[in-house]
Amino acid sequence: MITPFLSPPENVSFSYPGINVLDQESCSACQNTLYVFLEKYHHRLKPFLETDGTLNLALGKGVKNFPKETICIGNCCNNSPKNTDGIQVVGCPPTDGQIWDKVQEKQKSKGHLTQNIIESKTDSGY
Repeated sequence: MITPFLSPPENVSFSYPGINVLDQESCSACQNTLYVFLEKYHHRLKPFLETDGTLNLALGKGVKNFPKETICIGNCCNNSPKNTDGIQVVGCPPTDGQIWDKVQEKQKSKGHLTQNIIESKTDSGY
């Protein structure tokens, strides 16, 4: 007896406190990279949240409006003419390590020290 596969879900949802994902027309490769990044680094992201308590991440060719200094993941997101204030993570898809590097660079550009955060292997309370 052959059993057909079920249809994939129309919406996949998961939550990481303080992380705001802006996703419009992204591909599964960038979605997977974002998921791997969040799974691997979520316990180290709390010190990188903005003063309003969020870290903005965007992916997909359809993202048009996003807060200044949003981390824009993948070539499609970065090729948008509206992406002038974003922090670009290039690649098709980029790696989770590239995203982490941009998060750290963003913090360093603001003059915040990150050495103890980077080396921390413990959960920050998420």
